[in-house]
Amino acid sequence: MPKLRIWTNRTTSRIVSMLARQDIPDSQSGYRLIKVRVLRDVVKSFVTTRYDTESELLIRAARRGYSMASVAIKSIYSGAVSHIHPVVDTLRFVRLVARSMFWR
Repeated sequence: MPKLRIWTNRTTSRIVSMLARQDIPDSQSGYRLIKVRVLRDVVKSFVTTRYDTESELLIRAARRGYSMASVAIKSIYSGAVSHIHPVVDTLRFVRLVARSMFWR
């Protein structure tokens, strides 16, 4: 994994963990096992539609009292092109952080 991506993942995971009020070691992993009732409860109030949705799901679920567990997975980068837009997606994440300050 590129060094910038490692730093970005660690930083966003720390921020999401603070907002969720529980430890989430890798908030940017796309691998999730989510109970249907959690999705039904949380998704109806989503305000995001892109990469920031993963973080919104974690924050909203945690704030509603759902617990989370983590399993470490190995990241494998084999020259695949990222679809993340650094500036635009960072701004989306900052907007999510600002909005989440008002969520219960």
